[in-house]
Amino acid sequence: MKSGLSIEKVRDIPMFFILGRPRTGSTLLRTLFDAHPNVIIPQEWPMLLLLHFQFGKVKCWDAP
Repeated sequence: MKSGLSIEKVRDIPMFFILGRPRTGSTLLRTLFDAHPNVIIPQEWPMLLLLHFQFGKVKCWDAP
């Protein structure tokens, strides 16, 4: 993230998730996207597993 971005601007940055099974070309797609300087892609499955443990039971994503 570039310095100088306000939290409002950060919230407006679109996020997307691409999920794929092994041997379907998802690694090639990751490599292509990762070549762009404004795209950040974490490692494949370990990241999803950590997110599941941390957020898997969340039912409401809005602030109370």
